[in-house]
Amino acid sequence: RGVWTRLFACLVYFLPLTDGLQFGFPLVEMFPDLAPLFLLLAVPSAIIGTIPFGSLICFVGLTVCANNRELPRLLRFNAQQAVLLDVFLFIPSIFFSLVSTLFGAGVGDIVEDLGYVSFVVLLAAVTYSVVSTAFGQDPDALPVVSDATKRG
Repeated sequence: RGVWTRLFACLVYFLPLTDGLQFGFPLVEMFPDLAPLFLLLAVPSAIIGTIPFGSLICFVGLTVCANNRELPRLLRFNAQQAVLLDVFLFIPSIFFSLVSTLFGAGVGDIVEDLGYVSFVVLLAAVTYSVVSTAFGQDPDALPVVSDATKRG
């Protein structure tokens, strides 16, 4: 569990963070001190966004890494967990679209609040995973996500 393995294992979490950024933007208005975090995430998000299908390419790349037995286990585990976090972000996106379509603009505040919650949960999961990985430990205590990662 060398330094490079841990570094790359931490970097895989940029994908779910950049994909989940949309849910957290309104938080910057409420808490301006979060602006540096969002600026840090906006750079990789912009880079991924300029590449056609950039997010999908990153997603497939991480999936391939997660299944490559020649890579260190810590890197594979984190890649798989980042992929699953990204997939789980799809659930609130679908839910928000469905609720907005069915009930119109009148539920905007509820959808926005649920978006905050989604982003905060994602940020907590990524923070835990990155800190655990930086110390060379498997971040295997995330409910549902870590269990699915271990099975997959």
